[in-house]
Amino acid sequence: FEEALATGGGVASLVNITRLKLATLDLAGARDSLERLERAAPDFAQLAALRGWLADLEGDPVGARRELMRAIEIDPADSRSLTRLGHLEEVAGRIDEAERLYREAVRTDPENAEAFNYLGNVLRATGRMDAAEEAYRAAVEADPRSPGGINNLGLMLLRAGRVEEAVALYRSGLGHVPGSALLRNSLAAALLRTGDAGAAEAEARLAIEAAPDLVEARNNLGIALAEQGRAREAAETFGRAVEIDPRDYDGWFNLGRVRLLLGEREGALDGFERASSLRPDRFDAAVGAAETARALGRTDVARRHYERAAAIRPDSERVARRLEELGINRFAERIDVDIRPDTHGTWEPLPDNRSRWHITIASAGAVSLNLGFGRYRMPDGG
Repeated sequence: FEEALATGGGVASLVNITRLKLATLDLAGARDSLERLERAAPDFAQLAALRGWLADLEGDPVGARRELMRAIEIDPADSRSLTRLGHLEEVAGRIDEAERLYREAVRTDPENAEAFNYLGNVLRATGRMDAAEEAYRAAVEADPRSPGGINNLGLMLLRAGRVEEAVALYRSGLGHVPGSALLRNSLAAALLRTGDAGAAEAEARLAIEAAPDLVEARNNLGIALAEQGRAREAAETFGRAVEIDPRDYDGWFNLGRVRLLLGEREGALDGFERASSLRPDRFDAAVGAAETARALGRTDVARRHYERAAAIRPDSERVARRLEELGINRFAERIDVDIRPDTHGTWEPLPDNRSRWHITIASAGAVSLNLGFGRYRMPDGG
C-alpha cells in the first residue's frame, strides 16, 4: 500500500494503510496515516468510521460512539460501523440496542461474519440458544476462516452434548486455518469429552506450539496427561500454566487435584486455596480445600472452607454432613418455588408507560432470607 501511495495511489492507498494498521493494532501508525488522510481528503465519507474505530481501540468509548454515529448518519448501510457501535452498546450493557445494531449490520451486509458472531453472543447471553446457533452458523458460512465464529458454534454444540459435531466442526475449521491455536485448543477440549486423551494431548501440544502463553491449552494438556496416568507431567504442565498467569483459576484448581493424586496434600491444599481466593463463588474449589484440610487434620481451616461451600450451595448434603461432624448446623434450607411476574405479585403502572412489579416474601421466624433467581433480563435504568 505504501508503494501504491508513492506511485500515485492517493486516498485509496491511505485508507487501506489506515485499516491495516488498525487491524494489526498499530495505533501510532494508524493515527499517523489517519492524519495524512484527513489532510489529503478532509471530506472523505469514511473518515468518521476510521476515527471511531481508532477511538474504540484507544479506550475512548464516548469518542468512538460519537464518530461511529456520525459515520452511520453519513452512510446508514455502513455495516462495519454498525457492528462496532453495536459492540460498544453491548459492553455498556445496552443489550437490546446492541442486538438492533447487529441485526441491521447483517441486513446491510449478509457477509459480515463479525456481526453475526456478536449477534450470536447476545442471543446466547439472553437464553435464545436456537437463534444463537443459527447466528453462529451464519458467521461460519460468511467466513469459514473466522476462528471466533467456529469456536463459539463449537462451544454451543459441546454444551448441548453434541460432542462429535463439535469435533467435526473444529477439524473442518482447522482445514481453513491450520495455525489457529484457539481452534486447536478447542478441539483438544472436545476430544477430552470423547475420552480420547491421546488425541487431545496431540492437539493441545500443537496449540501451545502456536501460542506458548495460551494457559487454556496448557490446562487441557495437563488434563490429557493426567487421564493417561502421567500425573507428574500433568503437575508440571499445570504449574507452568499458573506461572504464565498467576490468576488462572483452572490452573490452580487442576494443580490441586493432580497433587492429591500424587499424595502431596500440602501442595493440593495450596492449589485449592489459591483457586478459591480467585473465585470465591466456586463450590468445587471450596470443597477441595475443605476436604484436603480435613484429611490433614486442620479442623479450623476445613470448617472455614466448608462454611464457604455451604453458603455457595446450601442444598449440598455432603457439606451439611461435614459441618454437622464439626458441630455446626446447616447454613440454610433450600425451598424451591416457581414465582413469576405473570403468576404472582402485582403490577404498578408508571408515568413513562412502563410498569413496576411488586412482590412480598416472608419467612416467619427466619433470621435471614436469601433469594435465588433463574434467567432474567434487567432493562436499562433497573
